[in-house]
Amino acid sequence: MIVPNTFLRVTSYYYTRKFLLDKHKLYQIADFGESVFDDAITTAIVILYSNEKPKLDDITEIGLEAVRTNYIKQSEFINRNYVIALSIDNKNEKIFKKLSDGSELLGNITKELIFGVVITKNQNEIVSNEKIEGWKPFLEGRDIGSYYINSGSTS
Repeated sequence: MIVPNTFLRVTSYYYTRKFLLDKHKLYQIADFGESVFDDAITTAIVILYSNEKPKLDDITEIGLEAVRTNYIKQSEFINRNYVIALSIDNKNEKIFKKLSDGSELLGNITKELIFGVVITKNQNEIVSNEKIEGWKPFLEGRDIGSYYINSGSTS
């Protein structure tokens, strides 16, 4: 099956991913980057699957732009609320687990999340430069880079 790479994570595809992951064994996901279709607005991925019912320990081979290969248990996608993250590996998994331990995922406490967190009039009541017991650091997009997290920014 050839689909846009947004299929892997966008909310509108949730039930399609859930059906695919619950009912089919995924053999391979290939992400070719932008080199598949010249006129395409988004990048395409290819998913090879069978009608076999998946097992918890089934491994999916991930090909990332013909540069590297990764292997991920299909159950990991299910454990991530049916989001298919291609670059997860043991090192990234440990970091993600450390970040999420003791935290409440925003998706669990919101009905619909379209624009992220919008803070207007009450910023001083929910964001602080001081450490306050029970509060979590507030990070904005500009606080997060490929190899760093700057948790000092609150504006």
